[in-house]
Amino acid sequence: MRDVSNREAMIEAFRKDPDLAVEIVAHLLEAGDVEAALSALNTLFASLGDKTENVQRPTPLSGSATVVEVAATLRAMGLRLSVQPLH
Repeated sequence: MRDVSNREAMIEAFRKDPDLAVEIVAHLLEAGDVEAALSALNTLFASLGDKTENVQRPTPLSGSATVVEVAATLRAMGLRLSVQPLH
């Protein structure tokens, strides 16, 4: 039950500040925590609600998500995947 309420709290926080969600996902990816980043992306997507009703909603991302699935999910959220050098 606690996990549900934490997720709901994050969804509400992301609704209020989508840029916060983007920063969190970027930080998690930079730290190498792919599972947490995918979870945050799923939460961000859930927070968008009706804003994505004209977009085919992808299934929730998991650790086995392909780059194409991640890119499609990001595109549905108005984001894009980019690659940058480590240094």
